[in-house]
Amino acid sequence: MREIHFFESEEDEKDWVMDPFVLDLPDPIWVMNDYALMSSVLKNVPQESRGIVIATIQMCYLDTRWFEKGFRIFVHDHTGTFEIVLGEGNERTDREIRYANSLYNLWLGGEFGSKEKEE
Repeated sequence: MREIHFFESEEDEKDWVMDPFVLDLPDPIWVMNDYALMSSVLKNVPQESRGIVIATIQMCYLDTRWFEKGFRIFVHDHTGTFEIVLGEGNERTDREIRYANSLYNLWLGGEFGSKEKEE
């Protein structure tokens, strides 16, 4: 299991990390809220390393490079949790997600907004 969870608020992140269900995960949870530390992790986490679960509020690191490192990408916002996947089939957008996309800019521009708001 290799996952990265992006949180829009530090309070939501703390609640998620402290949830007893989450603490039962077989892999360690790394809480990485320091900008420079996140940069180092993104550049240096080995692709072949064991399972890792990262939680962060550093939304600027929402990037397709995590896919290249073998991570699943989750975003936690005020409407709930959703996963961003390569290609089609994302629950929050009809856009095909490619490696060339800037996930941060898409998120910042509201591309992953709740479908409930649109209806």
